Amino acid sequence: MTGRQYGLIRLLTLGVLFVVAVLNIKALADDSADQGLRFDGKLTKGKLDHNNNLGFSGRAKWDGELVVRFSPIVRAQFSIAPFIETEADGILGPYSVTLTFVSYSRDVSYQNLRIKILNREGEEIASSGMVSRSGSGWVIGIATEQEPFDIHISYSSEKGSILTPAVSEGKDDL
Repeated sequence: MTGRQYGLIRLLTLGVLFVVAVLNIKALADDSADQGLRFDGKLTKGKLDHNNNLGFSGRAKWDGELVVRFSPIVRAQFSIAPFIETEADGILGPYSVTLTFVSYSRDVSYQNLRIKILNREGEEIASSGMVSRSGSGWVIGIATEQEPFDIHISYSSEKGSILTPAVSEGKDDL
């Protein structure tokens, strides 16, 4: 093989790799934003903010706007169920939100999640929550006494949680 043929093959290979990269750039990006989820039954698309947090907004059952944001590492470690449910004056409290997560790895659990809830003024508000096993994932119910406006869910490598495990008749393996 001559040097010219070798150079041509390298150039063609580089061209093919470039075309494949350009065509598949969307596949390499976080596709969670393209997925929709149901926010109290209404389909909504996620939007990435300037910190690459994926946010879903909707009208909660207490007739207020609510944004639920997931950090990039949460999306990398967990599959988020395709629905968010809210409840006003429910069993957990005056304002409650229910989410479902399934981890991609055995090494992570709901105890790695950190949940920060803000009111409309941007101040953090106190919350309580419960967690329950659901198949291979966890159903998390979060409740507050004040109306929440923004819920940010992030990840910590250290396990620890403010969520109270719900009592179940099955295995106690939360």
